[in-house]
Amino acid sequence: MSQTVVLIHGLGGNRSDMWRLGRRLRCAGYQIRKVGYWSIGQRIEPLVERLKELLEEMENTSSVEGVHLVGHSMGGIIARGALADQRESKVKSLLMIAPPNQGSHVARQMAPWFGWMVPS
Repeated sequence: MSQTVVLIHGLGGNRSDMWRLGRRLRCAGYQIRKVGYWSIGQRIEPLVERLKELLEEMENTSSVEGVHLVGHSMGGIIARGALADQRESKVKSLLMIAPPNQGSHVARQMAPWFGWMVPS
């Protein structure tokens, strides 16, 4: 049985953004899953659905004892969305690193010009 940490990068990033944290967690004995996604021009909802599918897959994997989610920035928002309607699950913890929980003032100001990058 293993404890698995799912690492979810932020806006404009990729899976390799979380390599250092993943390496340290692996050295501490955790299994690591890095979630990659194309964040530019995508709505949050399909990204949340993809993470839900991964969590369901892990839920049905007998070798996974517990799941811990770590999301940076937009990755934290995606993780929180995926957990919104979870009841019983193997997810034991959620760590959100610098999430824009209240939205972003800069993003609101730039939306008329760059809103296409990350539709709200």
